[in-house]
Parts: sequence; C-alpha cells; structure tokens
Amino acid sequence: MHFYAKRETALANIVKSLEMGITTFDSALGGLGGCLHTKGSSGNVATEDLLCMLHEMGIETEIDFNAVVKSAQLIEKVLGKKLNSHQMDILHKGRKGCLS
Repeated sequence: MHFYAKRETALANIVKSLEMGITTFDSALGGLGGCLHTKGSSGNVATEDLLCMLHEMGIETEIDFNAVVKSAQLIEKVLGKKLNSHQMDILHKGRKGCLS
C-alpha cells in the first residue's frame, strides 16, 4: 500500500490495512517525496515513523531502526534541512524516540 502523509492519516491507514491482512507498505526516509502534481503535497509516510509504530505494536520487521535513523541524519546533512518525521523531531529535541 502507498499512503501520503497528508492530514496525518497514513499511519492510521496502515493500521487498518494490517487489520485487513495487508503487510507491504511504501515509505520514505523523512517522508521525502510526494505528488508533484498536487499543490501542498506533504510527502510520503516516513519510514522511521512507520518502523517505530510497528515496533510499538510488537510487529517485527527485521529492519535496523538505528541504521534507518543514521541514513536519515545523513540525508539531513546533505540536504541542509531537517526531515519531516515525528521520530526525527524527537531526536532533534534530544530524546531517544524508538532508538535502542
């Protein structure tokens, strides 16, 4: 499934999809991307937010969350701006978030 982060409903839609048996979802580090043809598009669901939610739900992904965060931090450095995700916001405030 592919959900945009518009109106902050992507994670809720993923939870509902999981309840329906769907287990494959698109995401992007920091929510990068979006629809170029839609004015004000807010981007894709952030990989780090999706992984954190799945972890909190007890769903194993075999994805190294710490490596994902390091990659997101590298992207922030290269772009020279903060990425648009709740987990990155938490880390910027000096808190741990879902980091182990």
